[in-house]
Order: sequence, then C-alpha cells, then structure tokens
Amino acid sequence: MTASMMYASAESPTAQDRYRSHRGPLGGSVRNPGAGSVGIDRDFQLIEALRLREPTAAEGLVATYGERAYRLTIGIAGNKQDAEEAVQDAFWSVIQKIDTFRGESAFGSWVYRIVSNAADLKVRQRRQAMGERAIDAALPAFDENGRHAGRLWIGRRESMTRRCKQNFGSC
Repeated sequence: MTASMMYASAESPTAQDRYRSHRGPLGGSVRNPGAGSVGIDRDFQLIEALRLREPTAAEGLVATYGERAYRLTIGIAGNKQDAEEAVQDAFWSVIQKIDTFRGESAFGSWVYRIVSNAADLKVRQRRQAMGERAIDAALPAFDENGRHAGRLWIGRRESMTRRCKQNFGSC
C-alpha cells in the first residue's frame, strides 16, 4: 500500500496539504533546503509562512495541529471551555513567537510545549478563581504589639456558654 492510498480516504486536500507539499529525501521537508541541511522538519513551509505573516498561515497551523492540541488540553484542563481557551491562547502565542523558534527540535514539539503550558496556566487561573485565599486572609489579626487583635474562638465559646445555660440554668 502506498502513502497516497493510506491517506486518500482520511485526508482531503486542505490547508494542511499546502504546507506539506515540499518533500525532502526522507519524506519530510528539510529545515533549510538552501543550506543543504540534513535535519528534517515536515512543517518547513508552515514555519516559513508563519514567519512571513502570510494570511493563511494561521489556518494552516489550526489545520495541522488543532485537533491534537485540543485533545492534549482537554486532558490537562478537564473541561471544554478551558481547553478551547488554552488552544486559542497557545496558537496566538505560536504566531506571535514564531521568530523565537530555533529549529533545534521538531516544530510540533515546540507547539505542543506551548499548548501544554497554556493549559497548565488555565488550570492555575481556575484554581485561583475558585476560592484560594491570600495567606493574610487566613491568619488571625494582630495588633501593633504582636498580640491577637480579637478572640480566637468566639463561635465555640458562645455555643458552649449557651449549652451550659440550657442544661444547668447558669454557668
């Protein structure tokens, strides 16, 4: 079975195909075809389109990595809304930071690390919004001499006094 037969039913010509049409000797795109590089990166054209700020580059990024990025973020974030926001934030970061991609690893690895970090950030933000308090709010108040500014067990003392009066008449 040839590669074209394997992918004919699963993929139709899309934006993804436009960025994967330049093939090197091992089936992927070479990172820098003009320099005779032996490194392989199948997303060379997508990377170049993103660097050149081509209007269809973002569409190619979503077509190539959108589904897998969403699956990764749903596993980390645990809900659909946070996962969608994390993917959107991550892809925006990829587009803005494409000039920092050095090519020392595969482009896909770099994208997935950004996606993973965006999902982790969403989880941290959600935890903070769900009721984590500042340490000052949890600690008792102190006066200028370092003594407690109020009674520590107000509720417990009042309930004990009330029960004592109910059971014994006076305490």
